Amino acid sequence: MPASTTENLTYYISTAGNDNNDGLTTDTSFATIAKALSMLPQIIDHTIMIYIANGEYNEDVNISDYVGVGSIGIIGDTSRPRNVILSSITISNCYCNIKISGVKLIK
Repeated sequence: MPASTTENLTYYISTAGNDNNDGLTTDTSFATIAKALSMLPQIIDHTIMIYIANGEYNEDVNISDYVGVGSIGIIGDTSRPRNVILSSITISNCYCNIKISGVKLIK
């Protein structure tokens, strides 16, 4: 049986981050959204927030195969989305709520 969330989770991403960090604070942020997504179980029954610091991320984000009654939020700079630049985001085969805001996509 696939794993599911047991509590709300928050992860942080920054250009100064490192994917060997735990991603749980701005001081220990991940470098990529892919790393934060890799930390999630397949079943999302809680609120997952992924906050992205200002910067340019040369990353094609793939969000796929999540299910559940919870949600995944990917949040950049909501007042100035042009400050958080991602290559692209693809969502496929997801059956949970996904919200993306505050980012500019270049592809």
